Amino acid sequence: MTRELTTQRVIGLCIALLLFGVTLLSVDRRQVFSLIRLETTRARSATAVDDRSQQTATDNSTTTTSIHREIIPLASLSNTTVGLVDYCVGDSYETLKKLIAYNRQAYANKWGYKIFSGNEDNFPLQTFVDPPAWLKAAYFYQLLTSVQAQDIEWFLWIDCDALITRFDLSVDHVLQDLSLRPFHDIVVAQDPHTEFNSGVMFVRNSEWSRDLWKRTLQKAKDITIREHKWWEQQALLELYREDKYEERKHILITSDRWKINAFQTFRRNEYNASSFAIHRVNCRKQPECNELFESFFCVTMPNGSFPEELVDCSNATDSFMESDSN
Repeated sequence: MTRELTTQRVIGLCIALLLFGVTLLSVDRRQVFSLIRLETTRARSATAVDDRSQQTATDNSTTTTSIHREIIPLASLSNTTVGLVDYCVGDSYETLKKLIAYNRQAYANKWGYKIFSGNEDNFPLQTFVDPPAWLKAAYFYQLLTSVQAQDIEWFLWIDCDALITRFDLSVDHVLQDLSLRPFHDIVVAQDPHTEFNSGVMFVRNSEWSRDLWKRTLQKAKDITIREHKWWEQQALLELYREDKYEERKHILITSDRWKINAFQTFRRNEYNASSFAIHRVNCRKQPECNELFESFFCVTMPNGSFPEELVDCSNATDSFMESDSN
């Protein structure tokens, strides 16, 4: 009897221990699962935070790197092929043509650039373009799409009432100073009355630029734009405002107009010794305008290097060099 009781106790104890073990195991499993779920949640949260942090760091790094990489180093611009472009038509430019031609040629010789000057010989469509101011856009579009200019990387368009005044600066140097980025295809200066002035303009020879000038010419279908006092510039401004083809991204506008397109008006001028070009704006018919323009030509030509029969520089003044407009 005693032996049977002992056996029953042992069996009961074993069963009790077994039940306790199962219960304990169940609790442990629940705890383990709870811990797993908790740690998984923590891990996911931590991963999400890390991912956001890493993404932010990556974005910041990308932005910094992008800004750093997109600023074109001067060395990469040193071999840029450049074409100087103008189209002089109309009586108001008759007295300036020789000065302008000599100015362009001297600058082109200095840096090894090509000159593209539109006239009725190389652009016979001149007869059909009206108003004549649109010749600028028409000739330039033909040039951008021509074989003769396919090796040109950048064009410098400069109106016939503007002079290059910094012969020591190549186009590369000017663009570098303006923090040119790879996505910039047009570089212009701000205008006091509107977004920009196209009298002095740097244009990359790219597909985007060619399409832009095609759209510019197509704007002439609108008579209000065609007859506007700013002609092709007004068309460019309309395209910039519409921004259908990322014009705001591709057109770089410098607020420091004096750097590349300093205005010479009838009453004042913005030129200083650092200006790349002087642009005679709203100053055509007054005799003083021609005299001042000739003074700019005489004083800014390197070492007075021009034929004396071209212009009389004996009365040229450099008083404009003291301009404090900047």
